[in-house]
Amino acid sequence: STAEAETVAATDASKDAVWISKLISEMDKEPTSVTLYTDNQPCIQIAKRLGAQSRTKHIDVRHLFVQELVSEKKIKIAYCPTKSMKADIFTKALQKSKHQEIVRELGLIELPK
Repeated sequence: STAEAETVAATDASKDAVWISKLISEMDKEPTSVTLYTDNQPCIQIAKRLGAQSRTKHIDVRHLFVQELVSEKKIKIAYCPTKSMKADIFTKALQKSKHQEIVRELGLIELPK
């Protein structure tokens, strides 16, 4: 299911976010709050433990680590509408206009040949 796939991805991303946050704090910098954005409402419900637990029985426990991080307030998980999801440029085929819009928003430039 997409909820399972998004939850697995959220767990992987949250592990990286916590690692980066620890790295920043080890450099004597104040770590910033980490917010993980997703366009999948069931994933948010699973991460916040709002969904029915019977629906997540098939998801391996290691993929539910995101729940622990959210409950410990080490990360936040928030909704981002699909039309505003900049990460789509890395994961989906987009229409040319949408691709150009995200490239512009990310500040990407074409390298000279």
